[in-house]
Amino acid sequence: MIDFQGVESLSLTKYNLPGFVLVVSYVVGIAFLLAVPNTLFDSESGHTKGPEPRPAMLGSTKYHNSSYPYLMQLEKSAENLGAGDGEPGEASPGGVQGDPSSLKRLLAVPGIVAIFVLLNFTVRAILATLETLSTYIISYLYTGSMDEAVWRADGAPFRVSETFTAIGLGGLVVFAGVYYLSGHFQDRVTLLLGLSFILAGLGLTLDPRDGEGLGREMSLMRFEAGLAAVWGIGYPLAQTVVVSALSKVLSKEQQGLWMGNLASAGSAGRIIAPTIAGYVYSATQSHTGLIPLAACFAITGLSIVLVASQWGRLKSEDR
Repeated sequence: MIDFQGVESLSLTKYNLPGFVLVVSYVVGIAFLLAVPNTLFDSESGHTKGPEPRPAMLGSTKYHNSSYPYLMQLEKSAENLGAGDGEPGEASPGGVQGDPSSLKRLLAVPGIVAIFVLLNFTVRAILATLETLSTYIISYLYTGSMDEAVWRADGAPFRVSETFTAIGLGGLVVFAGVYYLSGHFQDRVTLLLGLSFILAGLGLTLDPRDGEGLGREMSLMRFEAGLAAVWGIGYPLAQTVVVSALSKVLSKEQQGLWMGNLASAGSAGRIIAPTIAGYVYSATQSHTGLIPLAACFAITGLSIVLVASQWGRLKSEDR
């Protein structure tokens, strides 16, 4: 039997409201999935019958743009299907022959795929670091204390919720704006723009006077501005391009494996980064997280250098 240490009932409060919302959302989602007819996706089965066509190069594949509404637009047009058909033994652009479902063919992807996977790891790691540290940093800068009792008394948790709500709403606007940008800018430009906003935002959050006291450390407004630049602008731009660009350079049969690898890399970043950042923040008795955020700043700078070094290849893989 579980001992709840004297808690006889669990009532709804402002502290456990997010948990209740998540539980209800999951229950509704599970109920919806159970209620959906199992024939919903039968119309898609026709696309998987018969031998798969050889993967076409990106230049001969029609994608309207790289924005999120088209991430699932992975089927090639009838025109390109005809252009991509070849004889059974003919070599594919990746240099792989034989059974299209073979592991060798699934792994025969352009080298640019590794860059997208690495970028996804980096972006997710940075986001997870900010998720881990921002509550502590905002609460300290808002109250001037590292005591959680003072945070509760002064309303720091509510200030944190206000900050993340505002940034989240702004991020939704930016996500919608990617649809517009994709029609006017190349993917590589949008990617570089997103990474630049992340770098600039992290630069704002760096506080060389970390630990010297509230009067000498950075202001709350400065940290929140940097957080908004990273989370509300840079992340939506960079993440959307990374996911959509990866889908463009893969054949249909490769997308399942490599989109899974992309998601796994992002999950790894969200596991590793918070663990390290939280340990360093506690071990150094930091107030504003200079060391972890400086590491994120350096990683983002290296990512920009990587994108710049592959600028020509990214152009050849662009829409």
